[in-house]
Amino acid sequence: MFGYVRPIPELLEEGEKELFSAYYCGVCREMGRRSRMTLTFDCAFLALMLSGGSEAGMETIRCRGNPFRKKRAIRTGITRYCADLNAILSYYKILDDIADEGKTSRRLMGWLLRGDFRRAAARQPQAALAVERSIAALQRLEEESCPVSDMAADTTASMMAALAGEPDTPLYRLFYHVGRWLYLLDALMDYDEDLERGGYNVLRLEWGSREAAVEAMEFALWHALSVVEEECGRLELTQTALGIVRNTLEKGMAARTHLALYGQEEKEEVGSL
Repeated sequence: MFGYVRPIPELLEEGEKELFSAYYCGVCREMGRRSRMTLTFDCAFLALMLSGGSEAGMETIRCRGNPFRKKRAIRTGITRYCADLNAILSYYKILDDIADEGKTSRRLMGWLLRGDFRRAAARQPQAALAVERSIAALQRLEEESCPVSDMAADTTASMMAALAGEPDTPLYRLFYHVGRWLYLLDALMDYDEDLERGGYNVLRLEWGSREAAVEAMEFALWHALSVVEEECGRLELTQTALGIVRNTLEKGMAARTHLALYGQEEKEEVGSL
């Protein structure tokens, strides 16, 4: 489910690119040497959202990927938290890949990331527990061949909400529906592959065909994004951060929804991904 929540770079203003880059580099700097290779835009975006786009903690660093290059980076407790989240989520993603595919390369990656995962989980025990519970709940549904997409999507939605904010707040509600969108979009995009290898796919079990699943997801995915847009309007963000957030939520996520529902040929209409 990684990599879906990201802006469309060519549609960002210069100041927006610089601010998002500063959050991305700040999260990257806080990560362990091995887990850094798994850094996604998703966790950088979460850091921006949780910080409201504040430039507090801005500093100049040397990029560890290229020590001759200086970068602006925002380093705060929030970027540390999001770096730990990335390590935790990446590790569980690798475990899921191992369970699905059993490839030696994924087993090696899991071994390499284990140390960074354990340190991140020790620093963020509540977040690690929320992720663990979500994955356990989803595994139970998969073992039972649950045919109800709302139940399956709620596992990821509840996890995302718990990681992002306190209950009954705009951030909590926004990321609940981001999580719901993530799960359903991923299930739709994986429909054919899961069918071919006989893997669990709740949309196949609930709707019986890809055509019927697409019809149902057309409402579910756009509805989730409409709630995300509504809750976004309740957040306190700097003007620059608001531009990044609207680009990500209303353009980037909308573009991925468009591609999943209507096909690759529509890509040029909604921007580069």
